[in-house]
Amino acid sequence: SKFTFRGLWMSTSNLLGDVPVYSVVAEFVGTFLFQFIGGGCDANSVSTGLATAAIGNGLTLAALMYATLGLSGGHLNPAVSTAFVVTGRLGRKRYMWYCIAQVLGAITGAMALKLALPPAMDETPFTTTGSLSLSHPFQVFFLEFICTF
Repeated sequence: SKFTFRGLWMSTSNLLGDVPVYSVVAEFVGTFLFQFIGGGCDANSVSTGLATAAIGNGLTLAALMYATLGLSGGHLNPAVSTAFVVTGRLGRKRYMWYCIAQVLGAITGAMALKLALPPAMDETPFTTTGSLSLSHPFQVFFLEFICTF
């Protein structure tokens, strides 16, 4: 059989069921851009300071939330989607597709950023490290999850 975009659209629509394709795409693209632009702000903060990372990430998140709010609710984070499920404001099927889109968007955004940055940036990883992160990784993850929730 011959490939057509209409056929691809229809098979995708059947796979998602009643979840609009545009909402899943909005979560993917929004998370991709947040990872790419936010990570770029973090990479730049090596030479310009922590404020660059903080302000850059904050403004990027605000802009992307406004851009995706009308399409998907502007979650852009599995923890936010989880909060919506727990409070009964998001269905489980849409939650599953949002989380898949968000994780894949973040992974591809990070991969694109890695390709876009010069190799010298590999020497300064984009992670928050410190004595607490190194000695108690589960507690740091749990604290981040709860505070984001």
